[in-house]
This record gives sequence, C-alpha cells and structure tokens, in this order.
Amino acid sequence: MARRRVAAVAVAVAAGVLLPALAGCPFDARTDPRERLAEAVRGYNDGVHWGNLEAASRWVAPSARAAWMAVAERVAKDISYSFYEVKGVELKDKAHEAVVRVEIGWFHKAALLEKRTTVVERWVRVKGTWLLVGTDVVDGPPIGG
Repeated sequence: MARRRVAAVAVAVAAGVLLPALAGCPFDARTDPRERLAEAVRGYNDGVHWGNLEAASRWVAPSARAAWMAVAERVAKDISYSFYEVKGVELKDKAHEAVVRVEIGWFHKAALLEKRTTVVERWVRVKGTWLLVGTDVVDGPPIGG
C-alpha cells in the first residue's frame, strides 16, 4: 500500500513538473518575448558576423529578405566583421516591437583598419517570432562604406 502511494505521488509530481513544460507553460523562457528577442538578435548578428547569411536571413522579414540578401552578399565580398555587441534593447507596443542598438566592428579585407559602426535594428514580433524590419546607422560610417 505504501509503495502504491509513493508511486502515485511520484507520478503526480512528475506530471506537475513535466506537463506544463511540454504544454508551453507561461513561465517557460520560450514564450517570454524578451528571451525570444534575444535569441533572434543573437541568431541574426551571429549569422552576419560569421558570414552565414542564409542563417541570418531567417530573421529578416520575408518582404525584405531578397533585397537584404542581395546587399548582404555584395558587402560580404569586401568586408569582414571583427565583433558585435548589443548595447541596448527597448521593447515597445506591449512587446510587439523592439529597437536594438548594436555596435559592430568591421574592416575592408584589403585594408585591415578596423572601423566601428553603431546601428539601430528595428524588430517586430509576428505570431511569436521576432523579425528584423530595418536598420539605421546612428554612429560611424555605413558598413562597407
């Protein structure tokens, strides 16, 4: 009898812990807009930094993806990235829009003189997925310029 009670308690505890995680518990990091944004910003900027433009393009809004890829491929022929650092994140419109400030180190492959550019990335959340909809240079030269 005691064994059955212990087994029943163990099953109840396991169900209480595992089922909410599998069902998308609201406290799960995967549903937190800030965590999802951090994943998107990291995925996009890592892809650009390491020259994996296909992976980076996954985070670009579909309506802008082809144009973004054409520019990114042209720029990637002449420059390399030395670093990027997220300097600030501002969520807007009840976490459906975000402005992310990123400092980027880069250099022309022919002249190994590092330049630094700070950009503001504009992100929107569509059906739980963050997508990049635009970037603006706010300090330093345009990347590749």
